[in-house]
Amino acid sequence: MLAVTSLEIDPNGVRAGSAQCRRLASELSLAAAPSSPAVSTWQATAFRSNIYRADTAKLLALARNRMQSAAAGLCAAANSFERNEAVSASTFRALGNR
Repeated sequence: MLAVTSLEIDPNGVRAGSAQCRRLASELSLAAAPSSPAVSTWQATAFRSNIYRADTAKLLALARNRMQSAAAGLCAAANSFERNEAVSASTFRALGNR
């Protein structure tokens, strides 16, 4: 019998990551340029652009980390499956040689 035992997905970690993404997205939408009259329009636009760029980079990093952990879990499951398959095949060969 084949069993995959090494795939572990932490649902709490996924929820925490999702909550962090939502928080960053809400901060991104609330980001406002300085309202000082001494700040020109292009400076205010550059300020908003820098905030968007930084927050987008944070969101992409979070997504990349979540994808990497999911891929690591899937690789571990595949390796476990292959190990179990090899054990089963060797067991069948041993039984066949009796």
